[in-house]
Amino acid sequence: MCVSLVLMVSLLGAGSTPLVTGGQPSAVIIVPREPSQAAWFGAGELRRHVEQLTGAVLPVLTDDQTGEIAAARGTRVLVGDSAETRRLGLRGDQFGLGEYLVRVTSDTVVLLGRDQLALRPDQPRREQLALDWQPDAGEWGSLLAVYHLLENTLGVRWYAPGAAGTWLPPKTADLSLAVGEVRRHPAFPDRRQAFGVNFKAWGEPAPSGDEVNLWHLRNRLAHGETISHSFERWPKRFLQKDSPEFESYHPEYFAVGREPIGGQLCFSNPATIAQVVQDARDYFDGKGCRFSNAGDGWVGLVPRDIETDCKCPNCQALMQPKDVDDFFNGSASRLVWTFTDRVARELLKTHPDKYVAQLAYFDYSEPPKGLDLAPNILVGPAIDTRFWPRDGGHQYRYYKEWARRCPGRLKSLWLYPCFPIETATAQGYHSFPVFEARRMTELMRMFAADGVRGFMICGLYDHAFDAWLYTKLLDDPTLDPAKLQAEFFPRWYGAAAGPMTTLYNEIEKAFHDYGNYQGGRPVSTEAAAWDRLGTDTRMAHWGRVLANAEAAAATDTAKQRVAHFRATIWQWMTEGKKLWTRKKNHQTEVDLAKTQPPPSAEVGRCAAVADGDPARVDWTQVPILRINRNVAGYPIEDRSADLQLVHDGQRLYARLVDHLDTKGLYSGEWFWGDRWEWFLSTQRDKPYRQVGFYIQPRVDYWSSTDEKWGKGLRYQPAIAPQSWTLLWSLPLSDVSAVGPVKPGDAVYMNFIRGVRQEGGETLAFSPTFEAGRYHNLPRMAEFRLAR
Repeated sequence: MCVSLVLMVSLLGAGSTPLVTGGQPSAVIIVPREPSQAAWFGAGELRRHVEQLTGAVLPVLTDDQTGEIAAARGTRVLVGDSAETRRLGLRGDQFGLGEYLVRVTSDTVVLLGRDQLALRPDQPRREQLALDWQPDAGEWGSLLAVYHLLENTLGVRWYAPGAAGTWLPPKTADLSLAVGEVRRHPAFPDRRQAFGVNFKAWGEPAPSGDEVNLWHLRNRLAHGETISHSFERWPKRFLQKDSPEFESYHPEYFAVGREPIGGQLCFSNPATIAQVVQDARDYFDGKGCRFSNAGDGWVGLVPRDIETDCKCPNCQALMQPKDVDDFFNGSASRLVWTFTDRVARELLKTHPDKYVAQLAYFDYSEPPKGLDLAPNILVGPAIDTRFWPRDGGHQYRYYKEWARRCPGRLKSLWLYPCFPIETATAQGYHSFPVFEARRMTELMRMFAADGVRGFMICGLYDHAFDAWLYTKLLDDPTLDPAKLQAEFFPRWYGAAAGPMTTLYNEIEKAFHDYGNYQGGRPVSTEAAAWDRLGTDTRMAHWGRVLANAEAAAATDTAKQRVAHFRATIWQWMTEGKKLWTRKKNHQTEVDLAKTQPPPSAEVGRCAAVADGDPARVDWTQVPILRINRNVAGYPIEDRSADLQLVHDGQRLYARLVDHLDTKGLYSGEWFWGDRWEWFLSTQRDKPYRQVGFYIQPRVDYWSSTDEKWGKGLRYQPAIAPQSWTLLWSLPLSDVSAVGPVKPGDAVYMNFIRGVRQEGGETLAFSPTFEAGRYHNLPRMAEFRLAR
């Protein structure tokens, strides 16, 4: 089996042990005098759920309350490593990571595992029995045992975060447990994952962060450390002298020939390697962590999430042509993995029991040929399994080679449910939704057989069932997804479960049927989504199935959930189909526009503006430039924005009014979420600058040459129900990275509306005609500053 079972005896054995009888407690919960977080919180969770199931409140005692324990009648429920469990010959340190025991005898219930973290002094015990506290990361064996009992024996389910997502069996006055024993651990040791759902699939209002964290915990995602990018702090440490983190100036640590300096590292430089080795030794010696990614007994060596493009001779000698034309390739594998191996072997000399961790990602995805990797390297293959061809393709081959070369050291797999929706949103179209219960199960069984320890889920699932199923498969990938679906859908959709199951299964089948793709190779394109997957015939049929579900829904909850499906996933699909049809109708027009030069306009001059305040400009006197095409150049029927530009000889002023329903606007981080992006230069080439404007008075700056600029920019946003108005001004001296701009000069700019995941249409003053590409410098518009 994929799940390691140390001992398993059915809990359906002979005899039973009472917890509640006639609505009154017939058991007492006992925890250690100095309980771990897992034991104390677990006791609270057990008491809370038993009360919900029966109305009875089980008392909680600590093991030093010997008189109360002796006087207590009924079953003793031992949670955590206590004096009571030790009398039975059981200790927490007898268990492995994530392993736990559920033992039920005629008078005792033991819920025990290895727990790492004790309660802190600032955590009053009584408060830990409430849900207003979220546990720290750590080892949670005793808590896992509690949740196993609640879920597998008492039938509680946590299908989604929050009270509405919890399912309880009918209330009863009598509650007892069958005698028996289970000792096991989940299939994958690393299970602490932060993920959720697209389309607000858990309902509205969306659950709070605390509710999501608790949902993760209840579904036993209670331990895990994932490999990720590790050198984000290096520019502050070794380049930026005014940074609080600055240590010393070492530009030689960074990639040669990259502008601006400080992007990627020079991975072949002995000085860079020596610094990384010293940082690792300091970390393991308890002198602090200088890595952006590290864990228990390991440090991450993952490059920053940009190209490995150092131009020094030593780095270039280790680069090679792409083996495949794909994001995941091996052009930098020899470089990155040679660097990783050199650090690992140096670390072996002083810390032979410690590890370094590296992703197999981007242009270093392929296992390096001819390199015998050190045994203290943990690997995190990054694979986009949703678009593997029938034979798995090169990503599958990479993954299998890593599993062969590094048995037991596949620390965390990166999976990407962010695709295709992230790609589609960036390119201005609606992706086909991905339901993947059966495919997910198939893959998880393979990963468990290959000894994968855990996962990083990069993105969100498109249906609540998929998110819950993932938690179940992390625990036991041998589970049958059809059986879990037959449980979930009736409890989620009530009497509408039949048609909603049909809808889910058919949408799932359409996406994963390779016969629906041209050449049998799954791809993420708008044409594939709405010509080959969401065909006219299927969309019409699915619309009828959804209508049947609406007619069948009987309870308020079921009606709300079916209605929510229509308002989110189904609306996304129908709008996507409509957008694609519109684009096809305008294709000739767009093809012609591609042959035309970018637009041009004059920026008028106004009188000096006091304090450079854009709100003091008389905008009624400034011409309006209409923006009504998306980035790919297609006209938009129901969206537009108005752009106004003027200068006073000292500053450039802009007013942009985005006409839209502003409900639900979302402000992300670093050019993500709902934002307007402004590109500016004095030529249609590098160097150029970029600003991201968000719904709050916050901006992101980027430059192809210098990172420190833009201090003179002033930005004032205003939100109304049907408009988002952006006002800003910038000194003309900051427009160009190569010198001041003066009246009479030409400035090249573009204004592009970026959208969040599940967002609306992009807008572009000058379409790039490449849906996902904003940085198309030759397509920037020309603006002449009036004298």
